[in-house]
Amino acid sequence: MSASRAVVLGLFSALIAATCNSGGGDECAAGSDGCPCDAGGGCAAGLVCVAGWCQAEPDETGEPATTGTSAATPTEGAGSTSTGETASSGASGATTNETTTATDQPTSPSYRWHKLVEAGEARDVQLTPAGELAVVGYVERTMYDRDAWLGVHAEDGALLWERTFDGEDGAGDEFEDVAIDAAGNITATGKQDLSVGWDDVLTMTWGAGGDELHVRGYGNEFHRDDVGHGAAVDAEGNVYVCGYFTYMDNFTGTNLAYTTRYADFSGQDWFQYSGLLEDVQYDCETGPSGYLITVGRRGPFASIQRFAPDGDSVYRVEWGDDGADSTVPRGVTIDPSDEAVYVAGYSSGLGVGTRQWIGRWDFAGDKVWTLAPAPTGAAAQAHDLVIDAGGWLRVIGSDQIDGTWAVAITTLGRDGEELDRVIWSPPEGEVRALGAATRSDSLYVVGGTGADDQGSQILLAEFGI
Repeated sequence: MSASRAVVLGLFSALIAATCNSGGGDECAAGSDGCPCDAGGGCAAGLVCVAGWCQAEPDETGEPATTGTSAATPTEGAGSTSTGETASSGASGATTNETTTATDQPTSPSYRWHKLVEAGEARDVQLTPAGELAVVGYVERTMYDRDAWLGVHAEDGALLWERTFDGEDGAGDEFEDVAIDAAGNITATGKQDLSVGWDDVLTMTWGAGGDELHVRGYGNEFHRDDVGHGAAVDAEGNVYVCGYFTYMDNFTGTNLAYTTRYADFSGQDWFQYSGLLEDVQYDCETGPSGYLITVGRRGPFASIQRFAPDGDSVYRVEWGDDGADSTVPRGVTIDPSDEAVYVAGYSSGLGVGTRQWIGRWDFAGDKVWTLAPAPTGAAAQAHDLVIDAGGWLRVIGSDQIDGTWAVAITTLGRDGEELDRVIWSPPEGEVRALGAATRSDSLYVVGGTGADDQGSQILLAEFGI
């Protein structure tokens, strides 16, 4: 029986600090949230010392104190409830009194419009402060030439402006993720294909109007493939990038996950190798008090790690879907009301192609529940998830129905109960969903057409919720 387990990092952290950490980092303010403390206390007012780290004082349930508002309680509906272990869709059980901020029951996503932009694939979408859609991915110039691509769209999908990047070789430049700060600055990360035969991390920042602020291309000393998979910003405008470097040992490449922060876009504030060999980080998100959550993979297990603002690791947990050969997390979101961490991804090696999974971990890194919805088709994958205005989880991914990819949108309560599932494909044919964003009563989904090994077009779609 697989279970969430804390990973002891003391010896390894010391080794990494001595050998791998190339960033100094700011000093952690004594007693502040996410900073070290001792058993005797030493935390600021409103914070307590838990497992050596200052954090918000838990309420009587053991959860951190909430900071948002609550109004309604979702009622029990069709689908599955979850426990501390993985459950399959259709299981029965009691629901908990999770609260939402607006509605008693979620609205089933209803199709509004979609467009196929041009040859390529969209990997992520975020909303700007002006309400525009910033979509990143790549455009396909020829069979052997991809340019990293940013397209900024109006609410109705109309393209307002776009930017592309074509590196030294240009054969495979791609953006993987996008983050936007309060001023509207847009940061995208991914990779650039170098003429010498390997990829370097590519991170670019533009102003709200599209003016280029910074371009950063970098890799490690081993001169092999390095990729930025996730991007995030905090309330102060610090930019975070996570991904992997390829570490070479006797000419055998092995992933080494990393996380870095830029204090002012261009100046690196700190850098951490954030795992062991065979690691990769796929996504990252900042919490209300400035900490960073990264999700990725360590060998066959999902890895979830929290960093303090100064870059120190607060905790890291691993979890494996019961019976799976590989458990891959692809998206993470943090609930601002109680700082719970929700993660979505997919597992393989279970007698099916792949199956989705979703999990909730609390503020301290303890698993609350995990859920594995029964797939509609043969190869269900979750790639992103968001919390909408009603407080409902919307999990975005794809499922292969009769050999054809379709968008899958699964709605859950924050207790893990599956309440609704929508399978959608346009008249043009099969589509895959890779990123999502939500605002008010809209859910935006981006991805591509066709299978992974086929020519694709950029997909942008809106659903009413």
